[in-house]
Amino acid sequence: LAQTSSVPRHAQAVPSSDAVAMAAAGECRLCPGLYGMCIQLLLFLASMSVLVLKKKREERREREWARSWAVFLLDSSKQLVGAGWLHLSNLFFSTALASLGDADPCVWYWVNIMLDTTLGVLVNFLLLKYLLTDFMECVTNRHGWFVNGDYKDPSGRCVPVKYFAQLCLWLLCVTFMKLIMVLIMSFLRPQLLSVGDAFLDAWPKACKTAQTRLLLVMVVTPGVMNAMQFWTQDTFLKYRDGQRIRPSDLTVSLEEGSRSEPAIWA
Repeated sequence: LAQTSSVPRHAQAVPSSDAVAMAAAGECRLCPGLYGMCIQLLLFLASMSVLVLKKKREERREREWARSWAVFLLDSSKQLVGAGWLHLSNLFFSTALASLGDADPCVWYWVNIMLDTTLGVLVNFLLLKYLLTDFMECVTNRHGWFVNGDYKDPSGRCVPVKYFAQLCLWLLCVTFMKLIMVLIMSFLRPQLLSVGDAFLDAWPKACKTAQTRLLLVMVVTPGVMNAMQFWTQDTFLKYRDGQRIRPSDLTVSLEEGSRSEPAIWA
């Protein structure tokens, strides 16, 4: 098999010193054994730390109105499962696109991450809020299962099927979003590759080894971009007042009102 260079074809006409250095360093591979596994573990820990930081901030700002840790973990697990599915999808599509010979998989993985964490967040929001939620409610005829962040029945007991219904809905959103991003990458391949190459070429020569490039595209970039993505997506994946009145909240309020003096309504 011919050895491929990490330099895109449109940049090979006039090889620069940076291009020669990158070619000598070898192609950047997304799953290079134990090193790749350690890189992906760092990515998972970075994602978890962002969500925990958001929970702590929520406790300071909302105090008694903050989500419990149990509800927060259920909300966050949907994002983590979705992120894991996206990660596998990005590995597949990056390798598939790199097989066309335009660039190595690391450049395509960086492009995937940037699209998923910017335009992809908006697409997820629109799909979840205006399209797929209503569609799933009509198909399943289960109108109480798809209220984001609400996992209880009218008596206040946790209903696991609500969580799994919302998880499936979120995975459906993520899958449709990924397909839309792949279409965009197919139509804008030269432009997106130029941006990816410019990002990786902007670093010093010492940072252009295959292992360092892998660190940049699978830890540094996702660590920053996923932080913004998770922070934003958590705001529309959790239960929000006014989204829909919980029957359990209404029942508790009526019971408390019947045992207390007339309340002063704000």
